[in-house]
Amino acid sequence: MERTVGVFFFVGILALGMLSFWVDDEGLIFGRKDRVIYLAVFESVEGLREGDPVYLQGYMVGRIEEIKVIGAEVEVTFNVKKGYRLKKDSAAVIGLANLLGGSRLNLTAGTPGAEILPPGGRVAKATVGAGLSSIIESADAALSEIKGVVADSREDIRDTIKHVKSVAQKIDEGEGTVGKLINDPELHDKLILAVDEIKAGMENFKEISAKIKEGEGFLAKLVNDEQLFKDLTDTVAEIKAGMANFRKISDQIAEGKGTVGKLVMEEDIHKELKGALETLRAFGEKISEGKGTIAQLVNDPAVYEQLSEAIATVNRVVKKIDSGEGTIAKLVNDPALYDEARKLFSGLGEAVEDAREQAPISAFSSVIFGAFQ
Repeated sequence: MERTVGVFFFVGILALGMLSFWVDDEGLIFGRKDRVIYLAVFESVEGLREGDPVYLQGYMVGRIEEIKVIGAEVEVTFNVKKGYRLKKDSAAVIGLANLLGGSRLNLTAGTPGAEILPPGGRVAKATVGAGLSSIIESADAALSEIKGVVADSREDIRDTIKHVKSVAQKIDEGEGTVGKLINDPELHDKLILAVDEIKAGMENFKEISAKIKEGEGFLAKLVNDEQLFKDLTDTVAEIKAGMANFRKISDQIAEGKGTVGKLVMEEDIHKELKGALETLRAFGEKISEGKGTIAQLVNDPAVYEQLSEAIATVNRVVKKIDSGEGTIAKLVNDPALYDEARKLFSGLGEAVEDAREQAPISAFSSVIFGAFQ
């Protein structure tokens, strides 16, 4: 029984091993027939070993099969799955597999128009990328520079730390605005109150915005009513036009054009106007002093009374004429009298016309009869 179990265990281990080679198409037993072999020549392989992976554009397509040192060069033989062919301008770069170490071979696909590299062909360009040692050396160099900067700035850093401590101490003791803001309860309450007021203001703004959106109020109508907006736009346009006209008039005045421009800009007109104002002032002073007819009319009560009586008399006469009293009133208001006067003037006109026609005959007769006397 134990022998049977041991046989089955051995057969299972053997089958598992064979299955691993079959499943892993990178294996050397079943995988080689599906591979294409290529070569790459390097000056150094930086820890690359046989069996390391081969990547094409970041995808694993094969493994390193053989590494041989030939003189000053290292020839690397690697395989690639048949579905992935290299071009004659493809490049091979040895790179770091991961941060724990190890290397891998990175391939580029080449340009689309390049020719296919035949099996067993040599990759045109082979270089070594940054390895773990290079990265460590770069990190060491960077750390050395950082240490140098820190050493040079040590005093400045100490001063900065000292100032920070001083500021923190002042804040803790309640000095300054930040210190009071942190330690003063009253100031803290005021700040909270201010924040609450800001929140209330925002709520009011939201309410106003909602009313505007619903079309309530003048501002909402201004925003939503197209006709009101158009009228307001037209009004603004008219104001702009008026301002343009005002600017034009101002320019004309500044250039001395027009009556106002001449009045403002011309010195002679200014002098004449000044003289007229002085004359008017002197005239007003004479009237104020009681000199002249107008002054007496303004200042003398007797003249004012006589003028008032004369105006009253004229008013009475006009009233009588308007009421039809007197000859002039009848002449103005009685149509019959107006017609008779018209006929009289018409007959008088005809008589004058007849006399004018008879005047030459009378004059001729006087001459004739005068000659015989």
